[in-house]
Amino acid sequence: MEGSAVGSIPRSLLARILLQLHVIPQHYVFNLGDDLYRILVAGLQKYGETSDLSGLLKFCLNEAEEVNRAVGGKQTQWWWKDFSVSRESDWDRLDTAYPLNTSEPVNLHVEILNEEARKGAVDIKYAKEVTALEEKRLFYSYEDTPIPIDSILCGTLSYLEKTQQQSVEEISATATLTQLIENRLEKFARERYEHRISSGNNLCADSNYTLMGALMRRRRINDDNDSKAKPGWCLYLRDYISSDSGTLWRVVSEYSTQTPEINVSATQALADIRGIPTSANDHGNSVLEPSEWSRSYQPVYLFYTNSGLVERTLNMSYAAPDDIKPSAQNEDSEHTNDASGIITYDDYLLDEDMPDYAPQDEQDDDVCKVCGIPDIIKDYNNINREF
Repeated sequence: MEGSAVGSIPRSLLARILLQLHVIPQHYVFNLGDDLYRILVAGLQKYGETSDLSGLLKFCLNEAEEVNRAVGGKQTQWWWKDFSVSRESDWDRLDTAYPLNTSEPVNLHVEILNEEARKGAVDIKYAKEVTALEEKRLFYSYEDTPIPIDSILCGTLSYLEKTQQQSVEEISATATLTQLIENRLEKFARERYEHRISSGNNLCADSNYTLMGALMRRRRINDDNDSKAKPGWCLYLRDYISSDSGTLWRVVSEYSTQTPEINVSATQALADIRGIPTSANDHGNSVLEPSEWSRSYQPVYLFYTNSGLVERTLNMSYAAPDDIKPSAQNEDSEHTNDASGIITYDDYLLDEDMPDYAPQDEQDDDVCKVCGIPDIIKDYNNINREF
């Protein structure tokens, strides 16, 4: 995050990144005003003057793990991979390989280094697109396009075989060149085998990674009025509270308690993050320009999440055996005729058909469908006042 100190990011946005973007498992932090406050204070004391956002996030995760361990909480093995991109083609080289003895990374954190890099941002990073393109012994990059070296060598051999040699010198030179190419192909085969062996201790993530958030920094501008009207930082968040499918985004900042919150579509959010016109569908029938608001900002970090892994691990954490009531096993059979387990007519009735049915409280609609926590905007934004 070159050029900006971590301490300049509003505490409310850091809190949202830690919890809503799955850096810290939510059940690790029991009290936002206490646990999270102390974790952030400690982290900013160590990293606040640096530009190492990833270091701050890892420190906060480690501190939260200690809090959870101290109370005997259930441990969740979350970790993420960090990347930096400086070109559009770098997006094709995000390697999601991970060691055999760990789970898939829960997140991909992508640092955007310049304007060109932001143009390649994608809504979903498909894990199976990842290849060994960074292995320079196996691929040659031509105009940012990776080409397998063996295909170049084989193509050269094919060309030589079709070429008519007239003189003895040409025939001799061709034979020498052919031998050199064949030797190089043998070397390529050995290097490819070595690469496969070295990669044998790693697995490649099968899950896809969905863009969940973007930390945006305001550009340096000369207009003092615009500088005062807009916050220095803002955070784009995919909104699973208003939309189960995540097709809506919200833009939050330290001004969120004072001014109306900005809400945009998923395509508009991607256009704002890329900074270029973006198609709403594969056919290009509808193209959205970056919003006026976003023109003053540039993305610094993008956060991609393995939503399936988040859901599985959180469900395991919340559904701990100790939390199950002893009588839960008998609840499904409470309408049976007797203890013998004989099925009666009452077993075919829905709960609401029973005369003594009392409706249960509806689930809070303000609970995020991914992270499982309510939109506690006051708690987040009040963190700013604690510092």
